[in-house]
Amino acid sequence: MSVWQDLWASFKAVFGPVATVAALALAVWGGLYPPAAAIQISIIWIVVAVIVVIMALATAWDMVATARRHVRQRLPGVRAALLLGEDPAVPAAAPVTLLLDRSELFGSNLLVTIFYNQPLRGGPAESVERPIGVGRVSNIQQDGRIQILVLLERAAEAETWQRIRCDEVATLAHIVVKPSVAYGAAGIEVRFNE
Repeated sequence: MSVWQDLWASFKAVFGPVATVAALALAVWGGLYPPAAAIQISIIWIVVAVIVVIMALATAWDMVATARRHVRQRLPGVRAALLLGEDPAVPAAAPVTLLLDRSELFGSNLLVTIFYNQPLRGGPAESVERPIGVGRVSNIQQDGRIQILVLLERAAEAETWQRIRCDEVATLAHIVVKPSVAYGAAGIEVRFNE
């Protein structure tokens, strides 16, 4: 979106069009109403000016708040774990697809690292992220939700992956998917010329 579209969206968010129409109606009504005392500046115009200034400040505040939300864009949450193409005889062998919320951080065919956010003894505010697998963005749906096909599951995290396969909400709440792959996590050997 352009700056003008952002400005118009923020102006609408703070009811700017309604306030503008009200201010104009007040100004027209003020011109028709003969005041009892003659003054240099009509009180109506002062009220109109105050309304305009308040709307401008509210629009600027809304734009700043919106920009801050976009800058601090958080990673999308995991909504569900799907076993697409599941073989009823061997459910544990079916590849897992994680369904994520919308995010502009992810693109098609992007490799991702899947972490489990393990709470520590200090409570939910203190935690450590354990890498449990690697995946790939297989689809970005029409509604913006993201499908992650799991390519690699760490063997040491088999119990966690079993809970994910069962689509346990408590376990999925601790899953974090980041749009990058940790060095060596995908089994790719990288050599640097030094």
